[in-house]
Amino acid sequence: MKLGIVSSLARPGGNATGITIISADLAPRRLAMLRELAPNATEFAILTNHDTPEGNVQASDAIAAAERLGIKLSTLRAPDESAIEAAFAKLSMQPVDAVLLGSCPVFDVDRYKVVKLATALGRPVIYQFRNYAAAGGLMSYGPDISDAYRRAGLYAAQILRGATPG
Repeated sequence: MKLGIVSSLARPGGNATGITIISADLAPRRLAMLRELAPNATEFAILTNHDTPEGNVQASDAIAAAERLGIKLSTLRAPDESAIEAAFAKLSMQPVDAVLLGSCPVFDVDRYKVVKLATALGRPVIYQFRNYAAAGGLMSYGPDISDAYRRAGLYAAQILRGATPG
């Protein structure tokens, strides 16, 4: 919705139908979950790709949520795969207690590498998709990709049988 793709998820309008795995709006909830996991933590970080609309929404939502929770939140950028290692190296030098990994296809490309870097960091990290947790990450909160693909197939079948997409 904040990205301007549809007016609402419940009623997207036009000929739009289907499901979404966009999870930028979940950044505040992920931050709150990190806070619950590490109640004595005072400094958090979000690693995201500010070069995408979704990354900007996540960062601004996380900053607002951090203010409401009364915690310090620093933001780090990783606009491409080569910047991921540098971002984690920078995180290791900062007094950050926990990390929120933003949702970004750049991170998804090699989630095993991201999880390995996060594990080496030695601080709690929350991810957007379950496949990060399956790859060894601590925890995730977001849409179920397998279910999204299954539902997309069901929608496609309905449309092919004559249903109106909208």
